[in-house]
Amino acid sequence: MKFKLRTIVFAFFLLCGTAFAFSDRDIISPSAGVWGNVQALVLDASDGSDLYYSLTGSDPLVSGFAYDGPVVIDGTGDVSVNITAVAKDGTRSDFSVSYSVKESEEIPENSSVFIHSVSKNPIRKYISGTEFSIPKGFLYSLSNSVPPSYASGTISLSAQNQMEAYVPCTISDGKNFFHFVIHVIPDAAAVSSASVAGTAETSVPFTVRDWNNIQFTGDKLLYQIDDEYWSADKSERTIDRTVPHTIRWQSMEYMEGNPVGECVLPVVPTLLCYRNADGMLEFLLSDEGRSQLSPVSQSLSAEKMAAGLYSSMKADIFDCGELSGTAVFDVYQNGVRQGTLSCDYLLDKIPPAKPVFSSSSDAGLARDEVVVTMSSETDSFVFYSISGPVESETAFLPGTQTDLPKPSPESFEFYSGQEIRLRSPSEKAALYKVSAFASDAFGNRSPVSEYTVVVDKFNYYISGSSTSEKPDGTYGNPFSTFDQALEVINSQEYMRLFVVSDIKIETNAKIESDCDIIGGSSRIEFAPSASLEVSGAKVLLKDCLIECDSSSLSLQKPLVSLKNGASLSVNNCEIIGLFDSDAVLFDCAESSLNVVDSGLSVQSRTYGCVISSQKSDVSVSSSRITAVSETGVGASCSGGKCLFYGNEFFVIASMGRALEFYAADADLENNNFSAVLRNGPSGASAVWKDADTVILQNLQNKSEGF
Repeated sequence: MKFKLRTIVFAFFLLCGTAFAFSDRDIISPSAGVWGNVQALVLDASDGSDLYYSLTGSDPLVSGFAYDGPVVIDGTGDVSVNITAVAKDGTRSDFSVSYSVKESEEIPENSSVFIHSVSKNPIRKYISGTEFSIPKGFLYSLSNSVPPSYASGTISLSAQNQMEAYVPCTISDGKNFFHFVIHVIPDAAAVSSASVAGTAETSVPFTVRDWNNIQFTGDKLLYQIDDEYWSADKSERTIDRTVPHTIRWQSMEYMEGNPVGECVLPVVPTLLCYRNADGMLEFLLSDEGRSQLSPVSQSLSAEKMAAGLYSSMKADIFDCGELSGTAVFDVYQNGVRQGTLSCDYLLDKIPPAKPVFSSSSDAGLARDEVVVTMSSETDSFVFYSISGPVESETAFLPGTQTDLPKPSPESFEFYSGQEIRLRSPSEKAALYKVSAFASDAFGNRSPVSEYTVVVDKFNYYISGSSTSEKPDGTYGNPFSTFDQALEVINSQEYMRLFVVSDIKIETNAKIESDCDIIGGSSRIEFAPSASLEVSGAKVLLKDCLIECDSSSLSLQKPLVSLKNGASLSVNNCEIIGLFDSDAVLFDCAESSLNVVDSGLSVQSRTYGCVISSQKSDVSVSSSRITAVSETGVGASCSGGKCLFYGNEFFVIASMGRALEFYAADADLENNNFSAVLRNGPSGASAVWKDADTVILQNLQNKSEGF
């Protein structure tokens, strides 16, 4: 919300009849609050009121002091200041300001020097054209009515500023609040260079009152206005100043040459006020420099323009401030005061509030298309830019989001109120950032607002240690059970499930939609009676540690079953199954199984088989296959195509085989087959096949212990 810096109002409007009576807005300091520093008494008597104050609770007119300029109030603890203003018509107005000065909490070392200085003297001198630094880590405000909200840094005024002013400033580090006054002083050299040379008034035998009234003042003189007859009549004359006039005078006494004095009174110019290219408020006259301005001010005004004659006058304010009011100048033409001119002015440097985003997803993550709209103050316009999408197959975890590039100024476009729709263009998480700023009619821009969202329909999280009351699969509220995740898996065409911490599968789970299950360093444990069936779906197990201990049960089904054209890929996993009697780790029926860089182990009492397949395609490479049982088999394939490349097979049993094929097509290359048989090597082959099996390739395979 915008606010007016009443304390930075030009002094030169103050002698006009429209000046406002003294009010609480003219109390620049002190201000109500709890402060960590002593306060100053700074009042603005722009309306010409006589001001009085007391610090004891007494009536200022009875036992107080006349205000004759800023003073430091040394009081600490609870302080109350009574102020009385007596207007020119005798009207009395009373005001009271109560505040407290308390010792501040610990102050950061980098700001201690500044805080110490405002604690000793709350009136800080500032020369226009220099920089005034707000301590790092503090927010500031240049208004008594607005809490600190602007970030620390340096603030400054142009060296061309010709206004002396007292500006209230409040700063806070979140714990401590300090209130002081910035005393703005124009740069003397700049003011001097801006003044018009030869500022002395021209001596003429008449005065001009309010432009149109001429009063002749010289004795023993004859006067002429334009082409009228000469006259010694000194009565006040009224003339039309919409046209120029020439005033002449001549002595009645004899003078050599009978000299005639002359002064031209031009047309009344227009007083112009505008914001120049430097962002300053500039006052000048419409007659192209033929007239000069002289500011009018009260002696106790808190704001004064530099005295003198100027072809134009300039005033500046700090960013985040606003000037408004009515300016009044004496106008001089040809060295003769002509009258006063006034105009209303407004210099607005208050940035509008940042745009506010409204979104269909305020959590930073959305499962579907995100609809974003923006709003701002009614007197401002919004410009926006969209960065992204940046896509990721593995989602954007907190702290790992890609740093999207800062939008270029030319990428911002006008926002007309339309809905902005953000969606993922593929089966990946999509990161977007919408940047927006507001701009007002004065060209002020707000800080940039940013809305960042990940549109992620596919990445979910599960944690067995989650205690979330609303487990929705997001990183902050992960699923706590596999059944919760399974419901979402089977409701979508595809999803990824990241296992954040150890989980346990308690039931016979059935996956019927495509998904990736990514384990990281977490463990997936199957309960003794639990199993996993993949039916007609494409599933990836990656980076998973899967364990099942069913050694206490005599009846089991395969740990993992593939049916109805299912496809399972196992990548960089360690899968271990302990069973009681007969056991199969993977059973694949008319489906496909692809194992890479993994370790698959089965241990049982009577029969243990790691992979059993029927009419399926099986591919195992760079993996370790271990079967420990009375009868142990690495893989038993009936029909289908089988590829085994670069694997280590271990069979620990009374009797066993690394591979057995029934009517299958098989490629075998660079595998090591090792066995530890209870009765020693039997002389049998590590690989058995029936007559209907075709070994398409059998290269560089080694066998030991069979």
